[in-house]
This record gives sequence, structure tokens and C-alpha cells, in this order.
Amino acid sequence: MRPKYNLSEEAVQDLTERLLKAANEGVDAVHMDANITTDLIHKMTHVTSLTDVIDRNDTLSKTYAGFLSLYGFESMYDMYMYAKACEALPTSLHKSKDYSKLVPVKRKVTRNGKETEVTVYEDPNKQGSQPNEGNTQAKGTPNATAHSHARELKGKFHGKEKKLDTQKIAKLKQDTANFPNKGNFNTSADYFLELTSAEGKVVGVVGYSVEGKYLKFDFFVSDGTVPGIASRGLGELIKLAISEKKGVKIDNDPQAGAAYAHYGLERKGNEWSADFKSLNANFGEGWHKGV
Repeated sequence: MRPKYNLSEEAVQDLTERLLKAANEGVDAVHMDANITTDLIHKMTHVTSLTDVIDRNDTLSKTYAGFLSLYGFESMYDMYMYAKACEALPTSLHKSKDYSKLVPVKRKVTRNGKETEVTVYEDPNKQGSQPNEGNTQAKGTPNATAHSHARELKGKFHGKEKKLDTQKIAKLKQDTANFPNKGNFNTSADYFLELTSAEGKVVGVVGYSVEGKYLKFDFFVSDGTVPGIASRGLGELIKLAISEKKGVKIDNDPQAGAAYAHYGLERKGNEWSADFKSLNANFGEGWHKGV
């Protein structure tokens, strides 16, 4: 015969609270310390790659909201990037024959309501990367990459309208590794403007970061063969900001003050800026089309 336990109402309540506390602590432990890997995400959600996640991020985030919530994430992109960062060293470095060629890329993800910066190591040359067709000039045209100004260069945005592919950022950083000012390249920027010659050679990259209601001119790198990279980058920044309904900011440069003023920016301390309202009033609708 099983013994009977006569617990008071207070004792039952105390026991229930302790069990709930233990359960919650257990969930938090899983929530914070579980080994999150891309393999786990592949098995649970059937995504195939980072590109797949980027293309379907909104749908995946809604479909697997419960799974994401368990680990403290609100979007599939954030969880996937976090997983890639967690397994970066044991997976990428050990599988790479020459890990010295891996490029560290910094991205920001949100977990448990807090923004965290993670580092992902990417191989810009692994299968699936786009070849850098600009490494060789067109036959019989030694000066094929010559341009009189950056406004003539072909422009392509990375990050606009979708999340960033870290492998593409790594490829951009590799393509600019021999640029005189390569140290300016910031992989944690939110947007990247890639400027290429007619032959596909990367001759300049400009980065922009989101700061609240503003887009900030973060950095630019150039191979030095084409003038006007920074100027082209500022113009594209304003176009992008208007399309995103944001203002612009840029650190003061004594040699560029006239250009900033020309675009309607005002100086405050060591920074020039203009809010969305003034940008839109100055440049009007339709000015922000294309790159």
C-alpha cells in the first residue's frame, strides 16, 4: 500500500514554484548553452545553405518561430549566422587545407533581445563563389580597366533589400587585399557598394552602417587607379538613404567639406549630417534610382 502524503496548500504551492523554477532553469540552460550548429538547423528546418536562408528568411522565421524562440532568436538569419560563428573554428579551419586564406567576417545578430557581434570565417574561393573575372585584362587592351572617373564604374549593392552573404563579403575583402588603404575595410558594415570596371575587376568598395534613423558613410577602399571613389560613394549613400527613408552621416574630412555642403549636409562637431526630410526636399522623388 502506497503511503499517503498530506501536504498543506502552502506546501503544494511551494513545491509547484520550486518545480517551475527548476524547469525554467533547465530551459534557460538549454536556451543559452545548447550546441547550435548549422547541421541542427538543416535537420530541423530543411534549409540547405546561408543563401537559402537569406532568400527565405521572412517565411522561415514565421514557420519555425517556436524553434527559434527556444534558442532565443527571432529570425532564421540570426540563428544561422550564430551557428556558423559557433562552429567556425572547429569546422571551417579544420576542413580547409590552407586556413590562412580564410577571411574573418564580422556580423551582428540579435539573441535574447541583445545585439551581439559574431565572427564567421569564410573561404572566398570555395566552390560556388563567383570568379573574379577582373584578374586578367582583355587581350590586346592593356588599358582595358582605365576610367576617367568613378561615376563611369559599374555599381552593385550588397545588403540592400536582403541580408548579407558573408562569403560575398569575404570575397570583396580578398579582392581588395592589395589596395593601398585595405586596412579601412570593415566587414561589419550593413551595406557594401562594389564598384567594378567594364571587365569585372573590383576597383573600389564603399561601406555604410545603420545608426538609428541614419545611414553612415563607414569606409571606402580603392586600388588608386580611378579617381572619385569616395565622391561616388557619397552620392550613392544619399540615394540609398532616401530609398530607405533615412538621413545620412559622415565623419568630417577637411578636404571634403565643400562636397558635403554641396549635398546639403550640415556640420555638427566632427560630423556632417542631413535628416531624411531635408534630403528628400533637396533631391526629390526618383533621384535615388539605381547605382
